[in-house]
Amino acid sequence: MVREHVFRYEAPGRYDAVVNMGVTEHLPSVAGPLLEREVRILTDVVESPSRPLVVVLGGAKVRDKIGLIDRFLDTADVLLIGGPSGVKTLR
Repeated sequence: MVREHVFRYEAPGRYDAVVNMGVTEHLPSVAGPLLEREVRILTDVVESPSRPLVVVLGGAKVRDKIGLIDRFLDTADVLLIGGPSGVKTLR
């Protein structure tokens, strides 16, 4: 009997950690239902947002948010940047 191991990822928001650990390089990987749902919802928001669209970003690493900020500058009606990212943006 041959058994194949497959990694199913279920934690939206932390996929980057798994990729950085190299798990996905060693095992066939699939997105679980929670991750698929998050991607579907975010895709809908980006492609056909309800108005007004208010985007709230926070966190410590500003460099991780640059792509999101660029993406939503033209799309969002209001873009709020809080926490350490907001403080660094003001400098």
